[in-house]
Amino acid sequence: MFFLLGNCYNTVIAQQGWTIDLLKKEEKTRPAKFGSRQLGSERMAAKKFTKPRQFIQNNFTHFNYYFNANNKLNLVIEKASAQQKDDFNRLISFYPYTLANTRTQKTDLDSVILKATAGILLHDLRNDWIDNMYLLIGKSYYLKNELDSALATF
Repeated sequence: MFFLLGNCYNTVIAQQGWTIDLLKKEEKTRPAKFGSRQLGSERMAAKKFTKPRQFIQNNFTHFNYYFNANNKLNLVIEKASAQQKDDFNRLISFYPYTLANTRTQKTDLDSVILKATAGILLHDLRNDWIDNMYLLIGKSYYLKNELDSALATF
């Protein structure tokens, strides 16, 4: 029984064969010099993933994108925690912040999403930090109270 449910679950969530169309409708007609241009992650897939390449890609992604996006997300949570006022006559929440407090910091959360997305699109997808970047994107959507986008990302 669990095996059957597990098989159904994987095919529904994984969305096999689903791709992201990175170009907007307005950008479908790009200039000729940018028409056949590939993303960094697409170019990297054709190259061998040797140990030096793995070391460089992991370090660049970790310290340039993940580190900065994670620090920005932690600052958002700290600001939301500072704004939180507990009412001791009611049940105190487990987390020291609410989604109403984090939702007010949309620009910071948008920058976290942009940094994490840039780290995914510009670097090799065989990188060790790609899954952490997706978690940062999902957390950012959750803290923005965009629960449908957070669920799709997680």
